[in-house]
Amino acid sequence: SPFHPKARAVHARIFEPLEAWASPAHKLKETAWVASGGLYVNNQQVVGLPKKRKQPHIAANSNFATPPVVLDRYVVPNHNSVAVLTAGERFWFVVQVGNVRSVEEVQSEILRQGEDMGPCSGRSILRKLLGESETDDIACTDLEVSLRCPLSMLRIALPAKGRHCNHLQCFDLSTFLEYAKKHSFWLCPNCHKPLPPSELRVCGLFSEMLRTVSEDADRVRVNPDASFHEVGDEPRPAQDPPRPTKKLRPHSVP
Repeated sequence: SPFHPKARAVHARIFEPLEAWASPAHKLKETAWVASGGLYVNNQQVVGLPKKRKQPHIAANSNFATPPVVLDRYVVPNHNSVAVLTAGERFWFVVQVGNVRSVEEVQSEILRQGEDMGPCSGRSILRKLLGESETDDIACTDLEVSLRCPLSMLRIALPAKGRHCNHLQCFDLSTFLEYAKKHSFWLCPNCHKPLPPSELRVCGLFSEMLRTVSEDADRVRVNPDASFHEVGDEPRPAQDPPRPTKKLRPHSVP
């Protein structure tokens, strides 16, 4: 995680091999603490070990969605003793020592990267999704996106997404970083691809939409040529005038 408390932070993580036990370290998959296990640091039992998240998209990308075990309150300067208790499970146990990085620092670093998203820029995504190529026989005519962040449901201020996300929909950068810091959740809220800070970029086309449409707009419809207009601002088709209705006289009851 790029976020740590002041000065230093000590975190513990456990990994299980994806294949055989002798698999290389780069094929390890992070996992939550085993239910029957325990962790002791300097003879103190560590409480609040993370539990498994059962959603399928999280299980497939657990290295980016499993919170670490924070050991700051248990460690002391210089030497520390660590004891891991299990019921026979085998896994890799890793201790990390991190430096200070605030949300503001991480966001500033992302903003310094600019809006270069390569083949997944807003206009490139439009060409893929709306079929602006010679090989496409069937294509959509427009694309609709929301101007509200899927995490906070508030209007997006800094539109961001992953460099390799194949969608135009963005989320608010500040909201995502705060959410990721709190929940150790580094997955795109739209497509669930892993999103470490190095993969985050601000979308130039989405920024242009936010600057152009009215403050009350919630959704925008985008055309293949990257022109756009807010939903609800389209000209209404002419309607036939209503036909006069014939008034019925009440029948007298004999």
